[in-house]
Amino acid sequence: MQCCAGITEFKQYVSHYIESNDCYGRNGYNDRVPFMPRIVLDEFWTMERIENVLRSPTERIQAISHTIKARYVAVFSILVFMSQPEHIPIFIQGGIEDAKLPLDTTPYAYSETSESLHIFDEFQKEQWKFCPLEFDAGDKLSNRHISPYHIVPVLEKTRINSRGAADEDDVSIYKVKLHPRCFHQTVVVFKVFSGDDPETAKMYLNEVDMYSQLVRESAFDHINRYYGSFETAGLRTIVLEHANGGSLKSFFLNNPPPHDQSNRKQFWNSLMGLLRGLENIHNLNETKRYSKGAWVLRGTHQDIKPQNILLCNTSFENMYDITFKFVDMGTGNIRKMKNQGLDRDALDQAGNGMYTRACRVLCYILKIGNVDPDFFELHFTSGKDPVISTTSSRLQEVIEEMSFTDTACDMSLGLEPIASNVIDRSKPASIYVFTNGHWNTQEDEKFCFVDSEIGRLVNHIRKRGKPRNWVGVQFIRFFEHPETESDELGRLRLEALDDELKVNINDDIVDTTNYDGDIYKMLLGAISPVVDRA
Repeated sequence: MQCCAGITEFKQYVSHYIESNDCYGRNGYNDRVPFMPRIVLDEFWTMERIENVLRSPTERIQAISHTIKARYVAVFSILVFMSQPEHIPIFIQGGIEDAKLPLDTTPYAYSETSESLHIFDEFQKEQWKFCPLEFDAGDKLSNRHISPYHIVPVLEKTRINSRGAADEDDVSIYKVKLHPRCFHQTVVVFKVFSGDDPETAKMYLNEVDMYSQLVRESAFDHINRYYGSFETAGLRTIVLEHANGGSLKSFFLNNPPPHDQSNRKQFWNSLMGLLRGLENIHNLNETKRYSKGAWVLRGTHQDIKPQNILLCNTSFENMYDITFKFVDMGTGNIRKMKNQGLDRDALDQAGNGMYTRACRVLCYILKIGNVDPDFFELHFTSGKDPVISTTSSRLQEVIEEMSFTDTACDMSLGLEPIASNVIDRSKPASIYVFTNGHWNTQEDEKFCFVDSEIGRLVNHIRKRGKPRNWVGVQFIRFFEHPETESDELGRLRLEALDDELKVNINDDIVDTTNYDGDIYKMLLGAISPVVDRA
C-alpha cells in the first residue's frame, strides 16, 4: 500500500519516541534493540487516527475502528509500520488479537495461502519492536518460555552478587532498571539461573513454584515480592522486588543493637513481622477454613538464615523502622496433605498436623531472633520425658513421631514441673501450651486447677520485682471441624483462663489463640497487652 499521511505520521512518531525516551532493551542474545511500550501505542491511536488510516486508500479498508481500538492496537501498529494496514481484516477474522502476540508461527488457517504466508512471515519479523515483555499485563508472567527475539525492557543492569564472573556462577543476582512505561516498579532484581545441569533447573522451578503458590497478596508484606519469571536462550530469570536495606546479616554487622526502649520495640515489632511471612509459606491456601480431609498445600522454606532475610527501609530517619522479608525459596518444599490430617509421618488424624504448623513457626522465629541462645524444651502431659534441643527441626520431628490420644489429660499436673522449673531458673520464659482443652470433660469445672500454677508464676514475678511480661503462658487451641461437644467445653475453659483469670489473680500473663490464628498474636499475646487486645 502506498504510504498515506497516517502511516508516515506513525513511523515518524515511533522513531522519535524511541530516541527521546531511551526505549532500548535487551533480547535473549543480549543485543541492544529498540522497542515501543504497549501503553504508548494505546495513547497514540485515537479513533480519528485509526479511521484516517482505514479510509485513506482508494478502496477503504473494511474494518471497524472500535474493534481495533479495543483489541488490535498492537497488531494494527505492526501492520501500519509495515505499510500494510490493509491486511488488518485477516487478523480480525482469525481472532489474532493483541493478547495472542507475539506470534510464534503462522496460524494454521493461513499456512496454506502463499499471500497470507508472506504477510505473516514479515509480521513475525517486525512484531518484536511492538511486543516488549511486560509484567503488568493481565495474569502474572510465571515460568514463561519466550523467544530469544523477545525484548526485555531493561535500561540498566548491575550485578550485585560478586563471588566470581557471571558466566562462572550458576546463579547471578542483578539490580535492574526497567523502562517506566513497561512496568510500574522500575527497579527490580533479576535472579538469573544459567547452569544447564538438572540441579540448577530444579532449583529454579522449585523457587518459581513456591512464589507462585503464594496466592494471598498479604503474603508479600513479609516475603520478597515476586513479579514473574521467564526462560529464554538457556537463561532462567526470576523477577523480584529490590530490597533497599540489604540483608539481615549485613544489618547486624553494620548497625549497633537498639539501646533505647522505643528503638528496641520498633526493631522487635519489625522482626516479628516475619511470623506472618512464615505463616503464609506454611499455609499456601486462599483460606484457612477447609473441611476435614480436604487437600491443602503446606510449604517449608528450609533455608532460613540472616543472609536470606532482606530489609526494606520504610523510613531512612530511623534505622530500626524496617520491614523484614524472606527470600531464596530454591530449597523450599511444598507438600499436599489432608486438612487436620497427616503431616509427613504423623500417626494420628487430628493432633500432629495442627501441632507442627504452629510449633514449627514459633521455633523458627525464636531461632532467628536468638531469643533463647541455650535451648527449647518440649513437654508432654502423657508422661513422656521432656525433649531439650537447640534446633527447631528436632522438636518438629518429635511431634510428628508422637501418637495423640482423645482421652482427657491433667493439665495442672503437666504444668506443675514447668512452673517450678521457671521459678527455680529465675530467667524470663515463654510457655506455649498446645491443647484442645479436654482436661476434664466429665465436669464443667472452669479452670481444672490450672489457675493455681499460673498463680504461682504471678507470685514469682511479684516477689522478684520483675515486669509483667517476665513470664507468659500462651494456650494454642486445636479442635475438630466441626467442633465437638468436648471442643466447645475446651474453648469455654480456655477463654475463661484468658479473660477471667486475670481478675482473680489481679494480673494477666495468659492468652489464648486458635492453632490457625494469627501467629504474631500467638507469639506475643501473653506478654504484650497491646497484642493481646488486638
